[in-house]
Amino acid sequence: MAIFFITQSIDAQKFIFDLDFQTYFDNREYHTGYSPSKTFFGMHFTPSVGLQLNDSAGGVHRLIAGATYIQPFGTGWQDVTMLPTVFYIYLNKGFALNFGTVPYSKMKSRLPAIFRRSSAYYSKPNIQGALFQFQSKIGFVEFLCDWRGLQSAETRENFVLIINGRANYKWFYGGGVVQMNHLANFGAPTPKVGVCDDALVNPFAGVDFSGKTIFSELYFQTGYIFGYQRDRKADQIYTPQGLLVDFAIKWRWLSLKNNFYFGENMFPFYQTYKSALYWGDPMYQLTEKVFNTTDISFVLFKRDFVSAKFSWQFQAVPGHQLGHRQLLTLNFDLEKL
Repeated sequence: MAIFFITQSIDAQKFIFDLDFQTYFDNREYHTGYSPSKTFFGMHFTPSVGLQLNDSAGGVHRLIAGATYIQPFGTGWQDVTMLPTVFYIYLNKGFALNFGTVPYSKMKSRLPAIFRRSSAYYSKPNIQGALFQFQSKIGFVEFLCDWRGLQSAETRENFVLIINGRANYKWFYGGGVVQMNHLANFGAPTPKVGVCDDALVNPFAGVDFSGKTIFSELYFQTGYIFGYQRDRKADQIYTPQGLLVDFAIKWRWLSLKNNFYFGENMFPFYQTYKSALYWGDPMYQLTEKVFNTTDISFVLFKRDFVSAKFSWQFQAVPGHQLGHRQLLTLNFDLEKL
């Protein structure tokens, strides 16, 4: 979320406001049966206002309130979603403490698809809980708690804890993502059902030449993924493992990204609990042990405050027809005016 500051201030106080707009056309034609073929076409509109105060110790306090209006195209008012965006931020010497319904866009880096599928950003754009961050010259680390479900007679307790970080040294970098995802029971008097734990550990390392050559983006990364999957009621435990390899290159308006996975079914309980437990890309439940995704993107136009991009993605899985995905996005960012 971008923040634009009104120039007029009273003492150490400033009124702030934000205005974000995104429209997207996401057409998916897959043939594996793991990830459904579907078209997402709609828009997000997120206005917000707030107040900033500076304290004598050098800290910055911001209290921001607004809402996200989500409109799927081709539907009426009955399918509109309004989500509150209300959060407090404290900034001081590289630290950022965020509490409330915090946009996922506040994270330092976007989570890999195995942790959060792309369609979740359309329907659930906010962290419900807290986001703690620290950034320095060599990298960053951040921790979030997203409380997705309150235990009641109708809903199950559901939360995720994630640590995400990266450290840089010249052309080299390393880091990782650790996740603890928990799905508990309904509240009384609903009968007990399966209680599940979905833990993933993903260390990675790579080389990054972005901005050091004629290419604005150029990196190669390899990582290991280890899972601890447990259904307590069924007394089942799985420890799947896999290898993730990523490559990206970008020159002016054209870019290519490739993601390769080789390993076991990371979501063994997906057919039972589906997205109630797993928020990662359903492709990681595959039994073929390998799949590759290649993404070719074109920047259609880019100005100070608005940009549009088209991507064509190819998904290859042994024994299946080649899958396709076409993605067109337009983003309006008030801060860059």
